[in-house]
Amino acid sequence: PLVIDKLHVSLDGIMKPVTSGFGFIDLIIPGLHKANGISRLLKRWNRSPQNVVAIGDSGNDAEMLKMAHYSFAMGNAADNIKALSRYHTDDNNHQGALNVIQAVLDGTDPF
Repeated sequence: PLVIDKLHVSLDGIMKPVTSGFGFIDLIIPGLHKANGISRLLKRWNRSPQNVVAIGDSGNDAEMLKMAHYSFAMGNAADNIKALSRYHTDDNNHQGALNVIQAVLDGTDPF
């Protein structure tokens, strides 16, 4: 967290530092994140965020999870990611993402 705080100050809005797991930090240009890409696809396909299932576990997933109607935090996700996700799934070691994807493809509720 100390490194991210220092980067926030020194980058001063030019880029946004976010955690991406395993101690890594992604530098994201404001407005260019996963939710931005998904929004472009939704516009192209004439769909809404109500049609989106998103699964995430770290800071670089935050905007995407806020945007998706069906947002899932992995069991190993950071607390702030769990707080902004509508649903939770198992951790990486227990096939959390696969369980959600399989349920969606099977047409069953992954909740």
